[in-house]
Amino acid sequence: MQAKQRLWQDFQEVQHTLAEMHTFFESDGEEVQREWVRFTARIDKKVQAVLHHAVKRSLQELNRLLNGDSKTEVLPVFRCVALYQPAML
Repeated sequence: MQAKQRLWQDFQEVQHTLAEMHTFFESDGEEVQREWVRFTARIDKKVQAVLHHAVKRSLQELNRLLNGDSKTEVLPVFRCVALYQPAML
């Protein structure tokens, strides 16, 4: 499964879960609604932090693969094949 599809699927699952949870509180008073907004804001920040960490870790791993480190030697990521064909006279 591609990363984009997985992220979208996970997003929809979180969204669905929050919508289901909200049905328990939707008829409650103003104070409960205010707390619900705070709760969803905290969830949003946590999801954002997790995504930021995942992207950062992926870029660090790519950097390690391209440049190597003390434990890993530099390995070619791309291969180029050059063919020489002499000009026909």
